[in-house]
Amino acid sequence: MAIKADNEALTTLLNADESQVREWFDEQDLDLIHECACGHTTSSTDQLGEAVQAVFGDARAQEISEWVCGLSRRFGWMDEVRSIPEEGLYFCQHCGQAERDVLGFLERQREEAIHLFSNPMKPERERAVCAVFLRCLGVAFQDHEIVSSLSDPPDVLFGSAAFEVREILDPERKRGKEVQEELERIRCARSVAELFEPYHPDSVPWAKVLSLVQDALAEKSAHYAPAVRAKLDALFYVNLMDKSLDGRSLLPDAQALAGQGWRSVSVLFPLCACVLWASDEAPDFLRNLVSRIRSEWRDLDSLWELPPAPPQ
Repeated sequence: MAIKADNEALTTLLNADESQVREWFDEQDLDLIHECACGHTTSSTDQLGEAVQAVFGDARAQEISEWVCGLSRRFGWMDEVRSIPEEGLYFCQHCGQAERDVLGFLERQREEAIHLFSNPMKPERERAVCAVFLRCLGVAFQDHEIVSSLSDPPDVLFGSAAFEVREILDPERKRGKEVQEELERIRCARSVAELFEPYHPDSVPWAKVLSLVQDALAEKSAHYAPAVRAKLDALFYVNLMDKSLDGRSLLPDAQALAGQGWRSVSVLFPLCACVLWASDEAPDFLRNLVSRIRSEWRDLDSLWELPPAPPQ
């Protein structure tokens, strides 16, 4: 009688609707049916089959296997390909693959960044800064017009402009180490959610930006004779951690920069660019944009695209 009862109970389960199937697993205290963030119900066919066989035995194992495999077709359930139970995260076959794709993409990005920040890639970084500066200014260019100089200084040539590029970072910040640590975090992550961090940037007023540029310009001026500085266009890329530009602040008078003897002094604080000062000998496009804060590039995906290096 017990075998018959078991057979009838199994038959009832195999013919049950979705709510009854869920109820049965709940009664067995089995946490095997979950919800993916996308809204689909997820489950592991292997785990479901093993759980049912553990209750009813192996006599109808083939029937149980076929039933479990048919749940996706009957109820629209998805295979659960990844899970982080302690965080309540479960991924269906589509989202799980998407999650792996995103983590793989982020890993490749950081690997490329490590290469970009290596010493041999310094010319490419300098050309990229110039390209972003021109994009933010709204100055049109062709990729081949931005070229690394064969002599140093300057770093980059664009038409009659001779850019000497300097990046302003936070004190003690080591970007190579920073990116390497990010790469390790991504490689250890089981989900994209693990990589999320609160972002509450502090606002930096233009007065602070100008002060940073003045200090950096003074350091750079010590390396070049006055006759050399007079032919160079200084370009500073301000790259500070967790800082954003205060768009409500006013640009102070930058006339004091003239005393350091450069042909022009400009700053990039993405997504803003500004020519702070320019002498009468500076290229026209720089002189015409003095003290005008510009943010003309809206496509963030292409903002930092590197102009291809010219053929050797």
